[in-house]
Amino acid sequence: MSDPVSAKFPGADRRILDFLAAWKQARGSRLVPFRHDFEPLDVPRLLEFAWIYKYEPERGDYVCKLAGEKINENWGRSINGLTLREIVGEFDHPVLLERWKLVRETPLIQYGSFSEWQPAVRSFAAERLLLPMASRDGKVDTVLGLALYDISLPDPSRPPPFARNLIRVRCDEI
Repeated sequence: MSDPVSAKFPGADRRILDFLAAWKQARGSRLVPFRHDFEPLDVPRLLEFAWIYKYEPERGDYVCKLAGEKINENWGRSINGLTLREIVGEFDHPVLLERWKLVRETPLIQYGSFSEWQPAVRSFAAERLLLPMASRDGKVDTVLGLALYDISLPDPSRPPPFARNLIRVRCDEI
């Protein structure tokens, strides 16, 4: 018998599904877990790939509250304390802001993967999971995420990767 949650995210890396399971455990019977109920030590091998952003209405932006080592490494610096706009830049900011707003306000789980293959250079692949969380006051103002990056030299025996669309699942469906 297949796991009904796994079936909603076909092709997702097992680590994505393990992280989602930890989020679900923290949530209990609620629609969205409180941030303080998510126990990072339930998924210690994934912490280097995890991040947390909190929406700050007065800024109209998210601020990175925590970023694992691999996340900082992929951005080339520590992103803790930076706004989403400062991290991703002016061009990508409006699109991400709208996507993250959907994650918080619906609330929903968003999974996406992206791959790009440049035969002469390298390949790049990313899988990302975004999960809503609530602060102590019950306001859903936090996005918890996991990002798995793979940047490698070309492998002629490997077929070119492909891009997949975003998958969004409402929290009340999980």
